[in-house]
Amino acid sequence: MKHLYIVAAVAASLTSGAAFADTSNFDGFSIQVSSGIEQSKAGLHNIYLNGAPTQYTRSDVSSNNTPLNIGIDYTTSLNDKFTLGVLAEMNPLNTKLGTSSQYLAGVPSGSFVDDTIKVHGQWGISLVPGYKINNESLGYLKFSYLSAKIDQTPINGTAATLRNMNGYGIGVGYKHTLSQKWQAFAETNYKKYTDKTALVANSLLPYTNSAVLNGYNILFGISYKF
Repeated sequence: MKHLYIVAAVAASLTSGAAFADTSNFDGFSIQVSSGIEQSKAGLHNIYLNGAPTQYTRSDVSSNNTPLNIGIDYTTSLNDKFTLGVLAEMNPLNTKLGTSSQYLAGVPSGSFVDDTIKVHGQWGISLVPGYKINNESLGYLKFSYLSAKIDQTPINGTAATLRNMNGYGIGVGYKHTLSQKWQAFAETNYKKYTDKTALVANSLLPYTNSAVLNGYNILFGISYKF
């Protein structure tokens, strides 16, 4: 949670800013950082061996984690009430979601075939339409194209199976001007990635399965306007 504490402390130190009459408070380029609480859930489904379905299943994994999102944004006013922004952001952290156990017809196969699931390389590009509540406050929606990497690493030490996952995000947020350069914001997002099938070749019996990944978050952040 230390990322969240740092963001909150910086935002608190900037709240001495007065109200601003400039209706372009939200226009231009800015950099931002945010953190909070994110719940992610992943699963490995549809296990096939030599092209045929099997009775093997794997348990889903989920984790509550603290992301660190870093982004750059450009926003322009469409008129005196509406804005439109483009945001590119990334999360450089490597997140372990848990250990997925294997079952055959509902019976555990043993820990030697368990797999660790990790997510990393997360980034996204978003369109951010906004509505100016007043000169200092902005409500906004967020529509995102997302990308992430998910690793399926066997406990037995063989090499990981890596998948590149693509998906979408939908969010809503609120931004408030603290000074001519600084703004604070809070938002929540839902994320869902398209299922991705891959060959798991580093096992005793190579097989294919489909990875699924989704989640949601509540974030608090600050941005600095150029």
